[in-house]
Amino acid sequence: MYRTYDALHALCTIDRQLTLDLVPVRTEMTRFLSVPVVDINRDNFKQFWPSVVFACKTASFIALDAELSGLGPRKQLVAKNLPERYKAICDVAKTRAVLSLGVSCYQYKPPLPDQAVRNKANFAVQTYNITTLCNEDYMVEPAALQFLVEHGFDFNKQYSKGVTYHPGQDKDNDGTEISIRNLFGEILIGSGTQWWFTSGPGDMDLFVPPLLYHHYLHSYSQFVGRFK
Repeated sequence: MYRTYDALHALCTIDRQLTLDLVPVRTEMTRFLSVPVVDINRDNFKQFWPSVVFACKTASFIALDAELSGLGPRKQLVAKNLPERYKAICDVAKTRAVLSLGVSCYQYKPPLPDQAVRNKANFAVQTYNITTLCNEDYMVEPAALQFLVEHGFDFNKQYSKGVTYHPGQDKDNDGTEISIRNLFGEILIGSGTQWWFTSGPGDMDLFVPPLLYHHYLHSYSQFVGRFK
């Protein structure tokens, strides 16, 4: 099930209890000066695999975010004609890559009888930042790279330690190996939980799954049919 909540990932914490007032997220963000995150790369992907899969399967909902090598021409991406917009986004996504994937798993913790407070919700949260590296040629946009560098993205680390993947359906993937595609399968299918996207279902559904998990739906009508 799709849910949209802008900047939800800014609330992520790991291995600790999180209490949220049930009010707009932006009023709660100021409580956190830092965001504890488990950094996953090629060297420790196997080590953290059981932890990530377990967190996904036991989560009440999952927040996803991604850093991409580019977004393409904005004018086409916001076209008023939705089939044209869909085609433009698909065309862009076919030539770009996911540079990192953020996964935050929220598990609801029911309060004890003497701890029940109106309009409060307790969550245990685990957050992972997975650095990825596409195994095939892809396009990069200077503006996108500049933005990432200005916000601390380490491209040396990405190229030396990124978890490699093939776009779409991974080549020679038997469904049992430890891979980005199979991890995304756990998030989308295996967990059975809700997904929360930081920029709406369109961006994530059109960019990330085709790049990490499956090939594209051929038409806008097929895409819309998934939400019925």
